Amino acid sequence: AMSLAAILCVGIGMFPDLLYRMLPADIAYSAYDATHVLAQTQLLFFSALAFVWLNLRNMYPPELRSVNLDVEWLYRRAAPTVWTRLSNLVHDIDLRIRATVSLGASKFTPVFAQWFSEQGTLSRAASIGNLTAGIILVLLILIWLG
Repeated sequence: AMSLAAILCVGIGMFPDLLYRMLPADIAYSAYDATHVLAQTQLLFFSALAFVWLNLRNMYPPELRSVNLDVEWLYRRAAPTVWTRLSNLVHDIDLRIRATVSLGASKFTPVFAQWFSEQGTLSRAASIGNLTAGIILVLLILIWLG
């Protein structure tokens, strides 16, 4: 983006007539006539002269050593800090959830073993009528919830 802007600036500066032709109204303006060039050169010369004069008189403010905080601070310092804290928080929550699930699973393991063992309640042979009634019950619950 900056390269494109620089190319446009140089191009418009070298060929201002191309820009003027794109404007909706005709313009009678010359960017490089003598008065315009002289006025801009004077502004540039006298502003440079003011800086040199202030510097020679030791009136120019000294350079202060400081830290310049720009937008890059957000992704260099703030984002990693926030990411680390967030990942630590998620890790702590994950550990607590895993501990709770593990505790709950250890309480239900004997019950599941009783239900699904070879002699368990859900391992016995069932009649077609009982299976059909169970499927209808599940479908009715799903219809009622949906």
